[in-house]
Amino acid sequence: MNKFTRNLIEQRIQEVKEKGSKPERKDILQTFIDSIDEKTGSKMNIKEIVSENMALIFAGTDTASNTMSWTLFLLMVYPEVYKKVVQEIRSTFPDQGQSIKYNEARTKLSYLEAVIYESMRYIPAVPSGLGRKVPKGNGIGLQGYKIPSGADVYIFIHGIHRNPKYWDKPDKFIPERFMGEGAADRKRNVFTFSTGYRICPGRNLAWAEIFLTLSNLLRDYDFELPEESQFGPNVIDPETGDPQIMPGFLGLTLGPKYIKRDGWAIVKPADLSSYSTTNNGSVSNAVEKASSRADKV
Repeated sequence: MNKFTRNLIEQRIQEVKEKGSKPERKDILQTFIDSIDEKTGSKMNIKEIVSENMALIFAGTDTASNTMSWTLFLLMVYPEVYKKVVQEIRSTFPDQGQSIKYNEARTKLSYLEAVIYESMRYIPAVPSGLGRKVPKGNGIGLQGYKIPSGADVYIFIHGIHRNPKYWDKPDKFIPERFMGEGAADRKRNVFTFSTGYRICPGRNLAWAEIFLTLSNLLRDYDFELPEESQFGPNVIDPETGDPQIMPGFLGLTLGPKYIKRDGWAIVKPADLSSYSTTNNGSVSNAVEKASSRADKV
């Protein structure tokens, strides 16, 4: 991957030199090549550009793919949520001959957006963030605790997302919490992509992939778990009283642990004959009801 990325970068630099002009449409690669450090006035070298591109690709694809996997799983074990989000998408975009674009999905599918946010809160693809090492010296003090030099420090994102101080019913899967009054503040408290200066560089790519993929998949296909699955709406966790969640495996991101056993779904082409643009009123009513319920969450 490193060699492949390096070759592409070198090829682009050579093409610009030979043509004497840059591409008409400036993409992220050209932005990296042209970028100049404001303090030193220097440009990024090949090694730095390779590193940034690979971080962007992996950060934007691995988090997105696992987020979509968990979201589809949650929809299949919460059929009422699945029904609402499918109704919203198919009523808003009933023409299967036209792909749903990112901007359309982001602005018109408010319940889908709420489902994605709740999925990222409930099962964050990066539950512990990337670690930082305490620098050499006397260590640091944090919340009354002494952390020695050389220790690895991580942010427990999963714990933040389940903190009852900030979330009502934190152990419940309730997409409506991201609709209605206070939704904007709650969205800012979802740290799947981290925050601040160290925020995930691939977050915008991930958002585009998630919205584009889920909106088109859920419009064009029906999903359900196979009969032999160990999970489903009626497979209840005795400790929580909610549908049992399949176990995960944490590498750089959190994905299904037993993918060969649990990573199956029955996928069928969807019948949209009952949907038309005249159904938009009904889906709007459903979204409004969801928003009103969100005020109580």
